[in-house]
Order: sequence, then C-alpha cells, then structure tokens
Amino acid sequence: MSKTQQRIIAKAVKDNQPAVRAKPKSDQELFRKGSFLVKQFKNLQGRLLMQGGQSTELALSALKWGEPVPKNATAAHRLAKKGEKMLEKYNKLKEIKERNER
Repeated sequence: MSKTQQRIIAKAVKDNQPAVRAKPKSDQELFRKGSFLVKQFKNLQGRLLMQGGQSTELALSALKWGEPVPKNATAAHRLAKKGEKMLEKYNKLKEIKERNER
C-alpha cells in the first residue's frame, strides 16, 4: 500500500464518527442521524430481507443507529419520514441561532 493510500485511509478513520444511538443531544447529532435515515431509507437501493428471511446490511444499519430494523418498504419509509422531521428541527434550530447572533 502506498503512502498516499495510507494517508487517505488514516484520514477516513479519523473523520469517521460513531452512530448516534440515543436521542440526539446536539444539533450536529440531530443533523447526522436525520441525514443518515433519509439517505438510507427514502429511496431504497437494495432489499431489506434476504431469501431466508434474514435482514440485510441495509436493514441492520438502522439498528446500529438505535432504530428498529425495517422489515418492509413501509417501515423503511417511516424511518425516512422520521429523519426528515429531524432535519426540519435542525434547520429551525439553525435559523434561531443565526437570528440570535445578529
């Protein structure tokens, strides 16, 4: 592995933040969790269950973020709606902070 590749990997590992499992406490956590849910579950790019009925990595990613594992598209879209609400709340908080700084 070249030094450039090592540097890129080291930066990616350093920048990687753990999943927000509990209720988001800060604005940044609210944004991260909301954007994750929307990106992963709004327009599904894969299956949620394998043929044997086991959950796929896509479905299990919700569990890593403290959300229930979606078993069907309706449950996945419900998670996406939850993420959209989080992003709306984040934007409102951001606007309030900007108004207070003026």
